[in-house]
Amino acid sequence: MLKGLKRIFYQVPDLAAAKKWYSNFLGMDPLLDTPIMVVFPIQGISLGLIPSKTPLQEDNGRVSVFWEVDDVDAALRRMIDLGGSLHTGPVNLMTIRSAKAFDPFGNIIGLTGVVPGAASKTVETHPSETAITVCYFRALAAQDERSEIRGPDTYARLFLSDEWNKRLAESAFGENDVARHVNHTLYGYFIARTAFMDHVFEEAIRNRIPQIVFLGAGYDSRPYRFRDQLGDTKIFELDASATQNRKREILLQHSVPMPPRLSFVPVNFNTDDLGEALERAGFSRNQKSLFIWEGVMYYLGEAEVDKVMDVLADNCLSGSRLCFDYVAAKLQTSNAGEQMKFWIEKAKIPAYLVSHGFIVLDHVDTEELTKRYLLLKDGTPVEKPPSRMHFVLAERQ
Repeated sequence: MLKGLKRIFYQVPDLAAAKKWYSNFLGMDPLLDTPIMVVFPIQGISLGLIPSKTPLQEDNGRVSVFWEVDDVDAALRRMIDLGGSLHTGPVNLMTIRSAKAFDPFGNIIGLTGVVPGAASKTVETHPSETAITVCYFRALAAQDERSEIRGPDTYARLFLSDEWNKRLAESAFGENDVARHVNHTLYGYFIARTAFMDHVFEEAIRNRIPQIVFLGAGYDSRPYRFRDQLGDTKIFELDASATQNRKREILLQHSVPMPPRLSFVPVNFNTDDLGEALERAGFSRNQKSLFIWEGVMYYLGEAEVDKVMDVLADNCLSGSRLCFDYVAAKLQTSNAGEQMKFWIEKAKIPAYLVSHGFIVLDHVDTEELTKRYLLLKDGTPVEKPPSRMHFVLAERQ
C-alpha cells in the first residue's frame, strides 16, 4: 500500500552545476552531497539529483510532478531568472494555480499553489470558481472531434472569461489542452456526468414531471438547451446569489431565451431553510419532482448533506426522484475557497438513502460510466473517470 510521496530524482548531465543551481534556487545546501547523488530535503520529501549522460526523453505528459510554493508566479520568475525556461502556464484550475518550467538541465519542474485571493473567495461572496472550471470542461467537450463523446453544451462558453475562451480557442478539439493542463480522468468524469444528468433530465421531461429543481445550479444550461421540450414543467434554479447573479447577467447579455416557467432562487445551503426557499418560489410539495444535485454534495459538511436530504424527503411527493454524484473514498484536499468535505462508501449508499426516505434506482460506478458514455465506435474506452466518483438516481418512497 502506498503511504506517501518520499523521493523525487532528476537526471542531470553535470552534477556539480546542478547542485549549485538548485542550492541557489532552493536557498539551501544539500543534505547529502556525494559524487553519485545530491539530495535536498523539502518538507519530508527528498529532491534528488543524479548524474546521467543519456539525453532526457521528450515529455509525454503521462507523469507530472508539482512542488507546492507560496506564490507560483514568483517561483516561476525566479526559475527563469536563474536560467530556467517556461514550459506551460501559469493556469488556474478551480482554486489551484500551477505552472511548469524547465530547469537548465532539461528537467520539467511543476509548481503549484493557491490562486491569489482564493482563501477569501467563498461561494457566498464571489461567483464560484469551481463552477467556471466545470463550465470550461463542458465547453472543451463540446468541441471534441470524437463524436461518440462530444459534449452537447454549446452554451458553456458564454460563461467563460476572455482568458478561458482564449485557451478554448487555442485548442484544436480539446485533447491537447487536457493533456497539458488537467488530467484525462477529470475530463472524462465531466463528460460522463453531463451525459448521465442529461439522460435523467430528458426522461423527466418525456414523463411530464411537473417540477425540476437544480440544487446548486451553477452554469447548468439544461433549461435553455431543452427549452422547447419543457412544456408546462416548472424549473427552479437554486444557487448562491453571487454565482446566480453573474449567470443571469450573462444570459441577458447574450439574449438567451428563458423558459417561461423558470424561477431563480438564491440560497445559502449552509444557513438558509431550503424548504422555505422553495415554498416562497412557488414549489409545490404535492406534485412529483426531479431534484438534480450535481457537483455539490461533496462541498458540504455531513450535517449539511443530511439536512438537505431530510428537507427533500419532507417536501416531495412519493415517486419524486433525486439525481446526484458523490465521492466514495475519503478525501485528502486543502483547496481554498471550496473545500471537498463529504464522502461516503459505495456500499453504504442504499442504507443511507433509505434512512432519508429514498431507494436506489440506478447506482453507477466508474466502470459502468465508461461503458455507457466513454467508448469509441470500435469499443475503445477513453478518458476513464476517477474511480472514487459515482452517480446515483434515487426515488422517494
